[in-house]
Amino acid sequence: MWGLVAKKKKKQKKHNPEAQPIEEMDRGGQEIITIDGQLYRLPDMKPMKQGLKHIYGEINSNLQKYYHKNLLCPQDSRINAMRFVAGEKLEALSVYAGIQSSQTFNWDRLEGIPIGNSLEIYNLSGFDAHDKFVKAMQSIPLKLQSATYNLIVNDQPVGRRKGMENLKESLDCLRDFFKIG
Repeated sequence: MWGLVAKKKKKQKKHNPEAQPIEEMDRGGQEIITIDGQLYRLPDMKPMKQGLKHIYGEINSNLQKYYHKNLLCPQDSRINAMRFVAGEKLEALSVYAGIQSSQTFNWDRLEGIPIGNSLEIYNLSGFDAHDKFVKAMQSIPLKLQSATYNLIVNDQPVGRRKGMENLKESLDCLRDFFKIG
């Protein structure tokens, strides 16, 4: 009777598969290639970055494009950077306040539905962000507000000469409002 004892199976170690080189990884819908360690999306050869979970474009908005091409201030890179930061702050406020439209629908932002526990029924910081966004837009001259709103919120280009001059003036007003520089 003692000789019929069932043996326990030893646990086998799970070995992780080898890390795949970047050239062979499956990234979903579009083909991405590497050239000298830099990721590019085919067919338009747009430069891409590897994030923590996703691959995304290096330049994702018209404001970022203007900054990388030094169009906000070609003479001084410091002023170019300060104008860019002012525009990015306004864009962050628009996202946080729920003004900027999203490419994908966010179910957490349905109006009238409380999110989280009972203490978070009213998103007071979202209201504060909306108020600050409105005050920042009011610091810009009235004739420039529409073009600035279209660039920051709707990501529409401002145009060449006169549009770019108007953008520079409005970003300088935002620099003063946010006390940058």
